[in-house]
Amino acid sequence: MSTMSPLHERFAAQGAVFEDRNGYDIAVRTIGNKEEADAIRNGIGVWDASDLGKIMVRGGAARELLDRTLTGDIEGLYENAIRYTLLLDEDGRIVADVQVYNNFDEFMVTCSAGSKARVLKALEANNSGGAEITDASDKQAVICIEGPKAWQVPQKLAGLDVRSLRLLTFTECEISGAKVLLARIGYCGEYGYTLFVPREAALAVLDTVLERAPEAVPCGRDVQDLLRLEVRSFNLEKDIPNGESPLQAGLHWMIHFRKSEFVGREAIMREKQLGVTQKLVAFEVLAENSQFSSSDIRDGADVIGRIVNFAYSERRGRPIGLAYLAEAYGWPGVDLLIHSENGEIPIHTVSAPFIHTESNRIQIS
Repeated sequence: MSTMSPLHERFAAQGAVFEDRNGYDIAVRTIGNKEEADAIRNGIGVWDASDLGKIMVRGGAARELLDRTLTGDIEGLYENAIRYTLLLDEDGRIVADVQVYNNFDEFMVTCSAGSKARVLKALEANNSGGAEITDASDKQAVICIEGPKAWQVPQKLAGLDVRSLRLLTFTECEISGAKVLLARIGYCGEYGYTLFVPREAALAVLDTVLERAPEAVPCGRDVQDLLRLEVRSFNLEKDIPNGESPLQAGLHWMIHFRKSEFVGREAIMREKQLGVTQKLVAFEVLAENSQFSSSDIRDGADVIGRIVNFAYSERRGRPIGLAYLAEAYGWPGVDLLIHSENGEIPIHTVSAPFIHTESNRIQIS
């Protein structure tokens, strides 16, 4: 039986469609993907991310454990800051993408519900210093607020001067009498704020958000796949379907190569020295017909890559996607073909992101 979010009844009242994902009942759609995308791109969208894995790591050995296990620089992570990084296996393949919050005397590690068990297992296996590791996933609801006008919400609710809250930092505030951890994180390229709320206060806080920001639109999770693709935000399930390495996926920025130790380091450093054989590259479809029967990408008759992420973008007015291409083709400005029942569909590799969001154009006042 699926676990139900503490916010379930509010999204159900909005007509949300729910699906079981990794044992959690998730609101995947509310008013429709196009309308939800418009809300997040032009105003404010709100969604439920309470299924997020939340692992607390405490004690004098906590920082060293996380630094030794994950690819990012946790040793240099300052207080009230967030590090977006990776957990790899010994072969240098991605196990999970995680966010590490440094909250003074403890750390919170967040990850997808599907990867939580693997993250817990890795931390426990590397815990030689006696850090305290606790699964706190069920104790908090998570409300995500994103869009070019999203910055107004924490300002209205908690009186925060959000201009002082930098990307990948967090603070604590009070909303509807509840102690809330408010983080500035954007998943879709817009202003984004994530509220970690005690489970028992979740409905009251969400009601306050919707009351004080009546223009905010409750959204499902499916629309995120397109919005994240448009701004080339990493999507583990879509971008790494067959165990590709972080170097092949262009995730060098999530790895602190100067560290002497992290799980999978030897394999990563070996691949870095030898060079990758394929690269994840953005492309646009040039033809109107976007129906095709194969994920293979060709240069003439030669198969030189495969599509892993694909969607129609209203903002670009055409289909867009990501594909793994042989290293020699892994650059913007290359013309290639997708096989179709109706012939060959021309595509063109491009630089990402595909769009520049409204949040990049406005200035908080």
